[in-house]
Amino acid sequence: VLRFPHPDILLETKEADIIDFLKGLSGIGKKRANDIAQSLIRLAKVACPAVKKNSAHIRGLKMAINNILSAEETCQTALKEMAKLAPKRDLEILKSIPGIAENTALRIISELGDIRRFNNPSQLNAFVGVDPQVYESGNLTAHLSISKRGTAIGRKVLYLAINQIQSAKKVGNPCHIADYYEKR
Repeated sequence: VLRFPHPDILLETKEADIIDFLKGLSGIGKKRANDIAQSLIRLAKVACPAVKKNSAHIRGLKMAINNILSAEETCQTALKEMAKLAPKRDLEILKSIPGIAENTALRIISELGDIRRFNNPSQLNAFVGVDPQVYESGNLTAHLSISKRGTAIGRKVLYLAINQIQSAKKVGNPCHIADYYEKR
């Protein structure tokens, strides 16, 4: 999108140059680059852009893309620094779980800290805020939704990790954690 933010810019570029640009991107071979280029050209020919190629909107789009790329670079740098600081043994243990890669393992460690400080799973659940709320009044006891007392980012990271574990099981990496959540 940064290279061809407007259909007219794409149509003014030689097909061979588009293919060469696409081949330079990670994971795109010659055949795929050719197919993508053909598809882009076909779509650019039928596109009805609302703005001209040199409009302020296109410049704003390029600025927004550059901001996203810069933020992504900053995020990758932060993850590299986190990897240097994380306890190697904890990182390796988490990465040994099918579906958990370094990125997720680092995020789990950063949100939860040393997991060994929790004596049982209920304490970890309470720390993150996924323990069920209980309403008691007289003889009535009702279990409500999760308490959400802990960190929202911690809940998101654990939810992401469980989804990745379940996805890994679907592609042939069995895991008892996935079995547990499937059973639940």
